[in-house]
Amino acid sequence: AALAKDPPQYADAVTAYEQAIALANDKTAEDERDATTYRLSFAYFRTGNLDKAVSTAEGLARSKPQSRWAPDCAALALVASSSAYAAAKTTPEKQAQMAKLASMAKYLEDKWPRHSQAEVARRTMAGILMYRREFLAAAEVYERINPGSPLYADGQSKAGQSYWNAYLTELGKPEAERDTAAMAQWLEKAAASLERSVEI
Repeated sequence: AALAKDPPQYADAVTAYEQAIALANDKTAEDERDATTYRLSFAYFRTGNLDKAVSTAEGLARSKPQSRWAPDCAALALVASSSAYAAAKTTPEKQAQMAKLASMAKYLEDKWPRHSQAEVARRTMAGILMYRREFLAAAEVYERINPGSPLYADGQSKAGQSYWNAYLTELGKPEAERDTAAMAQWLEKAAASLERSVEI
């Protein structure tokens, strides 16, 4: 079944894809099953069933990393986890979703470092670190975005912001406790990253 473009029809798509997977047998091509799994995960996501979107997509990504659909499934699980984190109401729920998100981002980048979806993972990982105010770690991840990626300029810009935030955090300490040598280095790196971001 073709994935519906009209959001109200995604519920029908869920039913169709679930039936397709249930009816799959030994004669069903493996790539076809994997494609259906990805589309089912996407339909779950579009209907707001985030837990099923994550579990279905992540299940394929981790169990069948050799599948050509695995990187896309990992990225979809990442996006769905981000949405689940944003929707979480309590601190424990948010912490649990953050852990899932970080785990999938790391898995995607480690498993397919040169895939375009890995760039999404890097940006997501860096965003998590920024949220945790781990500015230097965030900058390092932003800097791992490949120069050929459409996300490179934005990554360099955010790396510069991360180094600047690290500088400001250190500046907020009592003067006697500041690491002035590190501060000078962070300012230099911030300027270099920001300069690279506008060279594209």
